[in-house]
Amino acid sequence: MVATVRAVLRRRQEADGFTLIELVVALSIATVVFSAMAAAGLAGVRASVVARQNQQAVDVLNRLVEQTRGVNYATVAMVTSDLQVGDTAITTGPTPRYTVPNGVGQENVWAQSTGSVNPHVETVPSSTTADGVEYIAKTYVTTPPGTTLDNAGQPYQKRLTVVATWTTYGQTHERSISTVLTETTRGLPLPRYSVIPTSPTTATKAPSTTLTWGFQVINRGARDTFNIAASSGTWAYYVDSDCNGARDPGEDTTLANTDSALGDTRPDTGKLDPNNNPPFCVVAQRTIPAAELGVSTVTFNLQSSAQPWADGAAVGVGAYTVTVTNGSTGGTATPTPTGTGTAPPSTVCAPTPSGAGTPFGFRNGTTATSGDTASQLVNSMTENVCLNQTATANYSTEAGAGTGRSLTTGGNVTTTTAAQRAEWRWNPSANKTVAAGTATISVLVSCPVVGADVTLNGAIGTYHEKGAGTWILQGAGSTTVSCASANSWARVTVSMPVAASFTVFNRYQGSPSNLSARLWVTGGAAGQKIRLDYEQNLSKSFLYVSVA
Repeated sequence: MVATVRAVLRRRQEADGFTLIELVVALSIATVVFSAMAAAGLAGVRASVVARQNQQAVDVLNRLVEQTRGVNYATVAMVTSDLQVGDTAITTGPTPRYTVPNGVGQENVWAQSTGSVNPHVETVPSSTTADGVEYIAKTYVTTPPGTTLDNAGQPYQKRLTVVATWTTYGQTHERSISTVLTETTRGLPLPRYSVIPTSPTTATKAPSTTLTWGFQVINRGARDTFNIAASSGTWAYYVDSDCNGARDPGEDTTLANTDSALGDTRPDTGKLDPNNNPPFCVVAQRTIPAAELGVSTVTFNLQSSAQPWADGAAVGVGAYTVTVTNGSTGGTATPTPTGTGTAPPSTVCAPTPSGAGTPFGFRNGTTATSGDTASQLVNSMTENVCLNQTATANYSTEAGAGTGRSLTTGGNVTTTTAAQRAEWRWNPSANKTVAAGTATISVLVSCPVVGADVTLNGAIGTYHEKGAGTWILQGAGSTTVSCASANSWARVTVSMPVAASFTVFNRYQGSPSNLSARLWVTGGAAGQKIRLDYEQNLSKSFLYVSVA
């Protein structure tokens, strides 16, 4: 019995250990476990690296945003010639657009001939980053939907978007940041307001008659009162309730001196709230003495009452110029297309086309200008009045010497370059309806050099300030311009049938729009040019259309 037990125990001791199969299984399990642990560790390391690179990308984005915030607001713009350089994210066409990331969607690109965002694509070298990675940074400036333009032609809001991309471990990563910029003044609120004429700035009058000038005040800063003084003469100031630049029957409310307690003796506007709507309008009147003859000029100067000595406290409007001659109450036009003039200034838009309606005189630029300028894509026009420059001017100095505005062939109704299209806009003081019929552009034209005939095209439409800044065509036409002789001025008309009436909405309405007239040239030889003359005493150009 004892021998049997010992034999069994001896066999069990000889069977101790693992079989080959057990060893293979154990090693396989260990391999899987350690491989998973290694992969997890490697993934963690990579995640840590990418996280550091993400933070570095955010630092790059913030630096570029703050760098842009530090420049003058008016210069925050992309450059037209740089939009498609090294980038396909911006659409081509008359209105370039960019899709803002993070679900914002497409917006119009804000671009000018010069701007601070140039180039908009830049490389941040690895030698300048903490993690030694090279980043590609792209900066975009767009206008949010509904943004309108201020008097300087700048959007009230601009969206700045910066996108950074980089490659690591064979994968491309991207981070972006977007912020809205507005023109702000840091520190104490400084006076900020605009004053623009509401009446013609030139007139021809007779002695012993009443002279009236009008202007509009919009307060864009803190609540304030603005004192008014004239550079010469004794004037009475009245509230112009309909902002038409004339003293109508019943407009007898004179401006008081509401801040006399501060020691000021000038009439003033009273307290105006920020972005006062409707705007505050004034007409100034004086009686011309019986013995007064000749030309006189006056400027109306406004000054903040709250901060009279701060930057921006004083703003002038004018100059308004009157020519006083015996027996005259207004100018008469002499429509000789010479491009120059020495006769007394006339504000009449003539000659008048048959069945013309209301004249809108073409001006150079969007504000009162004098003398030579480069070509302006968008200009203003003045209802019922053709205003004058003080002398013959070159409105396209970049196109060489010459009178008036240069247009190069090859444009179209939506061209966005001033060299190939000219536009004039007008916004009414109250909503106006343009009747169906025929609108006419009457313009003086010459060819700088002899060449083939070209076609002068015209269009009338509405420009809508909100949203994407859309332009809607209401009528179009064209006429042939002969270039058989050089520098020979001739008046041509472009008739534009308007199929249906349409409304032009005042900019203080919910959906403001502008009456718009556009001109461009087609045909002829490549690069061929013509010149348009307007806003000169003897060379008036204008749009005639029926407005009620």
